Order: sequence, then structure tokens, then C-alpha cells
Amino acid sequence: MSESPILTLPHSSDPSEAETKFASLAFPNSRDEEWRFTSLRSLWNQSFSFMEGDSNTAASLIADLDLSETIGRRIVFVNGMMDASLSDLSGLPDGVTVKPIRESTVKIGQADSFENDYFASLNTAFFQDGVAIHASKNIVSSTPIGIYHLVTNPTALVLPRILYTGEFFSEISLIEVFAGVDDAVYLHVPFTEVILKDEARLHHFRVQKEGNAGLHINRSSSVLGRASDLQSFTISVGARLFRHDNRAAMDGEGGHATIDGLVLVHENQISDTHSILDHRKPNCTSHQLHKCIVDGMGTSVFNGKIFVRQIAQKTDSYQANHNMQLSHHGMVYTKPQLEIFADDVKCSHGATIGQIDDEQLFYLKSRGLTELQTRYLLTFGFAAQIVNALPEGSLRDRLTREVDTFTRKRFEVETV
Repeated sequence: MSESPILTLPHSSDPSEAETKFASLAFPNSRDEEWRFTSLRSLWNQSFSFMEGDSNTAASLIADLDLSETIGRRIVFVNGMMDASLSDLSGLPDGVTVKPIRESTVKIGQADSFENDYFASLNTAFFQDGVAIHASKNIVSSTPIGIYHLVTNPTALVLPRILYTGEFFSEISLIEVFAGVDDAVYLHVPFTEVILKDEARLHHFRVQKEGNAGLHINRSSSVLGRASDLQSFTISVGARLFRHDNRAAMDGEGGHATIDGLVLVHENQISDTHSILDHRKPNCTSHQLHKCIVDGMGTSVFNGKIFVRQIAQKTDSYQANHNMQLSHHGMVYTKPQLEIFADDVKCSHGATIGQIDDEQLFYLKSRGLTELQTRYLLTFGFAAQIVNALPEGSLRDRLTREVDTFTRKRFEVETV
């Protein structure tokens, strides 16, 4: 039996360098350290291919997901192809441009830190469509740009590409939303590259709400210039399998990266987050708080590395992974890592795995709440720390409702 998916990909008599590299890579399995705790059996012997999307189905998905902040600044991909009929860039801020990625003067790969990675290479070699977003020097916009990645068909292979470049002193927000139809097995492999020039700032929000049978394997890579600032938040509530590899390199002195995350898994969902915060220059800072709630037979995997190069003195980096288990059947694997080659740094990391605190339960129950109401409040509060860090608006309201719905279902609570 072949232990890999069957991918129907374009054939070329004169393959590109990226295609040749992809052909040389083996499909990952549990013997690979990076995939030790995440089974890819759900992909084995499945067939995936490019296919045209259904605009009507995509429109219904948008109606369920749409965020008011992105009106007039919406980019929509359906099955990996940009859909002009659903996209709307009429309200794009002056100084911000969106163009097909193949027409961009900024080439892909400049922020790509993935070497010999099967899925990153798959996207690079065969991505269907993509956009290059460019923020000019000194442009500051408080209104976010929404990027909707929608999947409408079973067995679809979906490979979108996003390239963002923020010039000197620019500041904008991006919201990427990933969604698909329920009960359809598909493979969604997006890749987002971010290049921040000196003193540029980006707020980057990801909402993963794929269909319940969808397979989502995401690659994100960022390079930060001097005194630049990346604020990245990932909220994951969907997909049968969710894997996110997020890497940020502080390549200029004084840069900062935050890559926080919240994952909610239940039934037999698998969530796997791998991250690298690469400190390449002195006086940089980074922050990572990753939280996960596991119910049913769900599985959570976290592998985060803080890497400090010898030249990167005065680094200040914080990393924490906190996991709450609501059932006795869920699995949690966590591996925070420090790899430090400088001697004048301040780095800390840690991880916790546990259930709801008995003392907190007793305290709230003594105030008149029922057992289920108490468990609901404590679980909601655990997750709300991440959501409350988001700026106020429809995104924050929407994610608050997602967390509320998830926790209420766990404890069958209607009112508190």
C-alpha cells in the first residue's frame, strides 16, 4: 500500500527548478522528527486534484464568515483561484496595491525559510494562483484587508500563495480566513510570505474554520527588518487535520515578533503547530503564547523553538504553551525549545497540561453556580485571553462567539 496521497499535478516536459526539487522529496511520515506525533494516514491513498470552484457555494460560505471591517477590501480565493466576482477592492487604501503574484516585481522565496519541506515545496512548485500585496512607504491604514480562502469541492487540491511586502514605516492589517464545505475531504496547502522593511508593522490574523473533514497544512514565513514589528494571531476551530508551520526571522536590529495562537479541538481532530522564532540580530524581542483546549479524542501538538544566533546579543524572548484537557481521551504533546548561541540574552519558555483547577471550581460553586456553569466559565476564560488581545471589532466579536459556542457545547450550558 502506498503511504502517500495521489496528487494530480501539471506535467511539464521542461520542469522548473521548484518542480524538480519537489519531485526529489519523500512524503513525510511518523519516522520524521517533524511529524512524529501527527499521523497523515487520513491522506493515504486519497486522490486530490485541481478543480474549478463553485461560486454559489463560495458565496454562501462568505455570508457565514464575512467581517464588516473588510467591506471594499476583500480578496476571495475559491479552490485556490482568485474569484473576481466575489472579490471587492474598491475601498483599498491609497498606497496599498494588490496584483497577481506572477506580475509582482517582488519575487517569491525571499522570506521562504523552508528547506526540503514537502508541503512548502508542493506549493512553491505548483501554486494555482496568488496575490502580491504591497504597502508603500509611510502608509498607515487602520482598516484591514480580508483574504478569504474557500474550498467548495471534495477531493480538491488547493494551493494559494500570498506575498506581502511592507515598505519602510508602513502599517496595515491582514485577516486571512480559511473555510470549506463540511463532510468533504480536501487538501488545502496555503503559503504566506511576509517581508517587513525597516520600522514596518503588520497585524496578521488567521482564522482557520475549515470543513469538518478538511485537511489544512499551512506554511507561513516572515522576515523582519530593523525595528519592524509583526503581530500574528492564529485561531483554529475547524478541519480534521490542522498543521501550521509559522516562522519569523528577526533580520534587523530591534525587531519584534508576536506569534500567538488559540486552538480548539474535539472529537477526533488533530492540531499541530510548529514554530521557529529566529533571532539573527541584536536587541530583538519575541513573544509566543499558544493555548489549546482538547475535548473528546482530539490531539494537540506544539513544537516551538526560540533560536538565538551568536550575534544576537540582548535578545529578549518569551514562549509559553498552555493546554486544557476536558476529557480523559484527548492527547497533548508539547515541546518548547531554546537553542541559544549568544551569552547576553533573556529567554524563557514553558508548557503546562492540565484539567480545570479544583480550587477554582469550588470557589465559583460556592457562589451559587452549578458544576457545568462553573466549568463553562473557567474554560471560556482560559481561551478568552487570546481573543481579548485582538483589536475590538467584528473579528473579535466573531471569534468570541466561536469560543462561546465551543465551550457551551462541551458543557451543554445555555445561560450563566
